[in-house]
Amino acid sequence: MTRNSSHVPQGRLNADSLRSLLVTFSLLGLSVVASANADDQVGWEWLSSASVSTEVHLRVDNNTALIGEAGEDLQDVNPYRFRLTPQIDFQLGEKGSFKTRARAEYRSVGGSDSSDVFMDTWLYQFAGDGYVLSAGRGSLPFWTQNDLFWSGDVTPMGVFASKDLNADSVFATLSAGYFELPHGKNEFDDQMAAFQAYLIGSVNEVDWTIAAGGYFIDSDSSSDAYGGFDRIRDYSIANMSFKAEADAGGQPVSLGIDLYKNLTRYDGDSLDGEDFGFLATASWKANDELKFGYTYARVEALSVSTPYAEGDWVRFGSGSHPVGMQGHGFQAIYSFAENQSFMGYVFLRDVMDSLQEATRYRFEYNASF
Repeated sequence: MTRNSSHVPQGRLNADSLRSLLVTFSLLGLSVVASANADDQVGWEWLSSASVSTEVHLRVDNNTALIGEAGEDLQDVNPYRFRLTPQIDFQLGEKGSFKTRARAEYRSVGGSDSSDVFMDTWLYQFAGDGYVLSAGRGSLPFWTQNDLFWSGDVTPMGVFASKDLNADSVFATLSAGYFELPHGKNEFDDQMAAFQAYLIGSVNEVDWTIAAGGYFIDSDSSSDAYGGFDRIRDYSIANMSFKAEADAGGQPVSLGIDLYKNLTRYDGDSLDGEDFGFLATASWKANDELKFGYTYARVEALSVSTPYAEGDWVRFGSGSHPVGMQGHGFQAIYSFAENQSFMGYVFLRDVMDSLQEATRYRFEYNASF
């Protein structure tokens, strides 16, 4: 359902109270780790465990063959982005860790340039015997095999727990978390509770992965928040994902399927019922340096939440259209050196509720040090 942002039910955990809770959890966790590992690391000696790494990312796009909502031809759009993400990791005894990461980027879209520097990760984690507890801000901690449901640029803030359950031939993990969702860089308004069951195993030399979960997004946002994105609807998204991996001619091949179903009903909304998303993926590693991939996507308008979905398949003017679309994606990755690669993409897609169509060509350079 939709909600007026001025009406917030009593007892809701807002961003300020969640931040306080996270600080409390983090300090408590650090105290526990310090006490449990007193003989191993004393005082501030954990600072000597600092490990620094950096990722470099350059992306250039060409959006061409653009057709607008009325069927008119649109001018090509050629955005590009340069990003640095330095990260520091600390080991806190045998089981605790803390990491923090900055994101510095420069973007140009449709003749408009912008730059940002902000902290997108600060995460405490305690890994025990078959379980993990974490608090802070970081990447979505659930398994996904592509970005179309959840963009890698979105780093929620919250608490998370997982527990491993091992059987004879199957490895399983149950996980759950509660998060504040970012609105821009450092503002948080929407909340999400989520859980996932994750299983991996092997049958006849075929490795398989199955994940099933639920994502419940409670929106506090107004209709015009964050550049007009759809932030006024609540979502109850059920997900099922499957992946199979095997060798073909001595080289790895994988096939994957993702299903998304939004269970929330929106009475009186013209898009009510547009609630199903389907993705099929395939990849083939030709050799140690070269890998090819393919994706087919059909993502209805309300199957996933627009502000958090991957919007990189195409850009019409200064805006993307990550849902209510269908199309094909082709990918080639060339790893020419250790921790360095070139990537080429072609996205062919059209918008299901209008005449919009587009083709996007993308080139990426990625490196980590």
